[in-house]
Amino acid sequence: MFKTTDIGLKLRLFLNKLKLPGVFYYNLFGFIPSCDKKIQLVVGKSLKFPKIEKPTKNEIDYYHNLYVEELKSLFNRHVNDLDPGAKLIIWDE
Repeated sequence: MFKTTDIGLKLRLFLNKLKLPGVFYYNLFGFIPSCDKKIQLVVGKSLKFPKIEKPTKNEIDYYHNLYVEELKSLFNRHVNDLDPGAKLIIWDE
């Protein structure tokens, strides 16, 4: 539906850390999404995480890894049916 670019990626990621939208997208029609793209949605199992008032780095890493592993598993379960050959890219900053 949209194209994106890596131009200004560090700025965009910094804005995300400030909870500001750091997205820049475009397409042939400007900022209106294309109608010629197929969208497929898959939903994984619900993940439950505890509320930890002051989490340690180890706790953050632990729960982040649980989330990433479930994301990878969800992708791998469906990629061959929906988009064979697609690659999952997870940026780890």
